[in-house]
Amino acid sequence: MKKSCCSENIKGFTLIEVLVVVLIIGILAAIALPQYQKAVEKSHAAEALANIRTIVNNVELCHLQNGTNGICSVSPAEWAIDLTGGTWQNVEGTPVYVTKYFAYSLEDGAGIIANRCKGTCPTPFSWDTELEYWLWGDYPTSNDGSRAIECNPITSLGATICEALGY
Repeated sequence: MKKSCCSENIKGFTLIEVLVVVLIIGILAAIALPQYQKAVEKSHAAEALANIRTIVNNVELCHLQNGTNGICSVSPAEWAIDLTGGTWQNVEGTPVYVTKYFAYSLEDGAGIIANRCKGTCPTPFSWDTELEYWLWGDYPTSNDGSRAIECNPITSLGATICEALGY
């Protein structure tokens, strides 16, 4: 006598059990993804702060060597420094160091500003690019010898990052 397929004991998961597992995974992902994105953005900001400090130190060194105040007379492209992941561009007469996420602009002798582009920075960089936030680093010679870092949010992501950085 043949056994029919329906008379066997078939083991497996019910649809409800599968849906509960998928729901739990979805909830965990909804909680973890924003935290992951925040951690990634904080690492981008940390890289920008390292580049700001490197540029500020180089401008100060140039100032000490040449006795000038503010912007060094040597072209930034000729500086003997190692910045991470970008190139120097001339944007409307201003030297700008552009990486994937930031555009660093040497300001009028007071400091350097790192503009966080929404998404990635375009190449060539344009001042019309939408921004998330910007970081500012003072040159000590133009700020009574002290160093100051500021974070200024433009979007809600920028506000979250500035708060997370403590600025």
